[in-house]
Amino acid sequence: MSNNQTASTSCACGCGQHPKRWNAQYVVGHRPPRPLAERLWSRITKTEAGCWEWQGFRGPSGHGQIGRGSRSDGLVATHRAAWEVTNGPIPDGMVVRHRCDNPPCCNPEHLELGTPAQNVGDMVARNRQARGRALPHTRLSDEQVNDIRAAVTAGERQRVIAARFGITQGHVSALASRTYRKDVA
Repeated sequence: MSNNQTASTSCACGCGQHPKRWNAQYVVGHRPPRPLAERLWSRITKTEAGCWEWQGFRGPSGHGQIGRGSRSDGLVATHRAAWEVTNGPIPDGMVVRHRCDNPPCCNPEHLELGTPAQNVGDMVARNRQARGRALPHTRLSDEQVNDIRAAVTAGERQRVIAARFGITQGHVSALASRTYRKDVA
């Protein structure tokens, strides 16, 4: 530390300890936590459509995630945090649904409470459920499914088709009868 850089006299929290860095106000770990509402609203960008989109971390579903406070408190989806900050706790057994169908949106006017069944109903009605190749366990492309169906229609044995594509005969049967992968034309 040079002569013109002196350490602050004591930690801003009032503990009396001295920060190790010359320009620090707090000893490491002594900074007071920012309230959830302040951290949430500081990372929001308002769109022309009226959505308030979370600009921080988003999970695989597209929903934002924010820490509740300390590490031991865990994470919460930002739309749920927005509901709690604005309206209070979410009742047991209820979920926060998006009216706007925009997962990162945190605008309280676009959120409503509902049951898990209503939330799944929204997903199906808006055609947002994963199908075909979007499912994580799907191994066959739409073209391969059509090839399998054409081979079965042509009279090729299902056991032979299954061996060629590395799947089971039961899988070939389900594809041919359209009980699986109904979305493939």
